[in-house]
Amino acid sequence: MTSTLKLAVIVATKDRSKLLAERSLPSIKHQTKTPDFLLVCDDSSIGGREENRKIVQQVKIANCAVHYLNNKRTPGASGCWNSAVDFLLSLIVLPERVVIAFLDDDDEWQPSYLQQCLSTMEHHNVEMVACGINRIENNTKEPLKSLAPNTLTTSSFLIGNPGIQGSNLFLRLSTFLQAGGFDESLASATDRDFCIRLTELRSVNYRALSQYLVNHYAEADRSRLSTY
Repeated sequence: MTSTLKLAVIVATKDRSKLLAERSLPSIKHQTKTPDFLLVCDDSSIGGREENRKIVQQVKIANCAVHYLNNKRTPGASGCWNSAVDFLLSLIVLPERVVIAFLDDDDEWQPSYLQQCLSTMEHHNVEMVACGINRIENNTKEPLKSLAPNTLTTSSFLIGNPGIQGSNLFLRLSTFLQAGGFDESLASATDRDFCIRLTELRSVNYRALSQYLVNHYAEADRSRLSTY
């Protein structure tokens, strides 16, 4: 049965053209359920933006509108994500009929990620879905597996991250807007802050998937958002 929900994928990128071209974007292109929109929002230095623009313009996905955007808000991942949402709102009419999925430019999804999340959302009539994550710290060790939490509680996000972050955040656009989007004043822990505000709504129906469908790369030998 054809889904009545529109699916938008949002990627924030900054000075990681190689990973964008060889990891995150191919994993989107090879999904068994392809998105209706792909929005890549760039926060790179001026020299890197033209290269990223060319990379995004070369992405061809059937029945998917692909857009390259410059960050028009606060520098950083949160500004990029919110800037992409601003643009998406100019394209659609009903936010409650649109689902957004975020992917970091250095992470990747298993091919069935979007299909499984969307099917779960529709079958259980929920506003948010999260799956398990494979945390990859180097090429020699087995990934550290982290399940998504069975329930969303404020306390679990106050003491740590129970298993939801940028690349496995999958929810309705209307719910994202209701929670207020990402806080652009925070340099890190923006996913935890956003999830705390989601729990405070007390009206978000949520479902966890037991499968590990996201590869999150956290190598110690390269700079990341959480680097001191």
